[in-house]
Amino acid sequence: MPLKCDSLWTGSCVINDRLYVAGLACNEINAHQLGFAQVYDPKQNNWNSISQMSNTMAPTFNGFVHDGTWFLKGYASEVEVMWQAYKPETTWSPVDNVMVSGCHDGVLKVSLNGQLYTLEYLRPDGEIDSWGIWRLNIYNRATDSWKELMECKLYGGHSVAAVVPLKGEICILYKNMAMNFIDVSGLHVREYIAGEVLENDIVCSHVLEV
Repeated sequence: MPLKCDSLWTGSCVINDRLYVAGLACNEINAHQLGFAQVYDPKQNNWNSISQMSNTMAPTFNGFVHDGTWFLKGYASEVEVMWQAYKPETTWSPVDNVMVSGCHDGVLKVSLNGQLYTLEYLRPDGEIDSWGIWRLNIYNRATDSWKELMECKLYGGHSVAAVVPLKGEICILYKNMAMNFIDVSGLHVREYIAGEVLENDIVCSHVLEV
């Protein structure tokens, strides 16, 4: 079911099996109406509006969900970059702390079993084509700091479409449908599943369970 309005420059996430979308909306009256936000319920198959952002901004693709809260990054102006947080059934609020500052551009974020992880591409592998060296970090809430857990060898460099929690592991989904799995309990890359030749690349992916 399509959104209730045309949209550009949006961010999206899944919380409690509902799809949230927020960003820049376009309509016949106002070509650039900032602050639009909606939620899709797959059980009801409908979209509903939620509270608008506290500060209007055009989101980038650098948002993540942690502890049931959506953290979304965007441009409030041509030069001002900011983060906002949204928890379902509440309102948006600005965020500026060590947790989000560690989630800079180019870093992949995923929340798993109550912990927030980032994956950062470092360099090509040098031995196997199309593989690279990545760094896995974890956020420590008690010390309000980030800690490196390991460096690992993964497929792809800039070809990642999404990083999602799946069955207790970190799943890295690539634009050609290839997948890597990281077992965070044992700190090792468990499996690689080869992809396919697709007519179009995947640009965004979420996991919904209904």
